[in-house]
Amino acid sequence: MTLEEFLSENNIKPKELIQLGEGENGIAWKSNHNVLKQTTSETEYAFAKKQLKGKWPNFAPIYSIYKNEEYYFYISKYLETSSEIEDLYFNVETIISCQGLCMMEIHAFDMEEYIFESEETEAFYNRLLEIVRDYKRIGASDIKPDNMGYNENGVVLAFDIDLNPNDKQRLRMGPDFHREIFFDNK
Repeated sequence: MTLEEFLSENNIKPKELIQLGEGENGIAWKSNHNVLKQTTSETEYAFAKKQLKGKWPNFAPIYSIYKNEEYYFYISKYLETSSEIEDLYFNVETIISCQGLCMMEIHAFDMEEYIFESEETEAFYNRLLEIVRDYKRIGASDIKPDNMGYNENGVVLAFDIDLNPNDKQRLRMGPDFHREIFFDNK
């Protein structure tokens, strides 16, 4: 399959793509209600390949993947980003830092020592608990509000996940944290 065939099969018209952003490993474009991501990251592509099966409900769904000699591509659900997510994220980060914790340590936060000022912040804290749990399960640590957005139901999900290259041989899966070979040569 060629890239043109991949795009056509997924109803993506290159002339209608809107660039969303560009990072160290690639470029993302919006197409209708989806995102086309082009990346050079093998670990990001491997994550997308696993997410095709919908393993992690706290990450944007992946619908299709493709690779050629030069790049990896995947199509995911478009999530609506918002400055509200950034504000809530930094509120929660400030709250947990009072106990000397960073975001990846949010599960150690002692709730008995704190009363949330708003239901919205508490709800976002609870959502972050779930997102961070999945980040840990897959071995990722690059959690940031720039990579979060609302789905069509108003649920915050993470997107644009790239694993540390040192962690690329294994991927933690599921609630029992059993391990599976990350690159299964399929």
